[in-house]
Amino acid sequence: MSSVQEEKKNRIVEVLLSSMNTSSLLFGKIFGVLAVGLTQIFLWVILSLISIPIIAIIISPLFEGVEMSTDPNESLGATSIIWSELQGINGNLNIFILFIIFLGFLFFGLLLYAGIFACIASSTDSEAEAQNLSIFGFLPIIISLISLNVTIDNPSSNITTILSMIPFISPINMMARIPFNVPIWEILLSLIILIATSIIVILFASKLYRVGILLYGEKLSWKHIKNIFIN
Repeated sequence: MSSVQEEKKNRIVEVLLSSMNTSSLLFGKIFGVLAVGLTQIFLWVILSLISIPIIAIIISPLFEGVEMSTDPNESLGATSIIWSELQGINGNLNIFILFIIFLGFLFFGLLLYAGIFACIASSTDSEAEAQNLSIFGFLPIIISLISLNVTIDNPSSNITTILSMIPFISPINMMARIPFNVPIWEILLSLIILIATSIIVILFASKLYRVGILLYGEKLSWKHIKNIFIN
């Protein structure tokens, strides 16, 4: 959102659009954000895998009932226990499938919210106005965090099932439910709904971006939005 606003304010976008179309510019921004997020996640995973043997040495007495030791055999045994516990997070899925599911929710969740904030930035004429409207992008995330207690306390209730199917909050709520043996079909249905919604939002954002990015001193009106759908 701030990137779009900066380009509109400095009119850099006019130079950029002389060598590419608006869709390419928007998708470049969005996938740049996705690349940063995924890189951060992969770094966390690598650091976690490196730290598991170290953690195993420290907490091995809790698992094996022996005095703390730096014996590689004991640390390897504790590491195996930790790894088996990770694999048993969900009885229906192993740790590798869980990681793939996590990446799916992460990727399309970021894609969805990138599209939302691109729409907000394209439809406003000032950074202050964009910040005021950004509450509509942050509100679903706030609702997700607030509802986490309900999701964790009652992961199989009807309300938590419904919350985990709503695409704007499913990346957080469904991932919170997965450790409680959620049926695979619910996970796949939630992910499919999220993918479909993110694609729709991105397609709409690209159309809105094409019109709104070149509006100066004028707000994007309902008339503009109607013309977007007609065209």
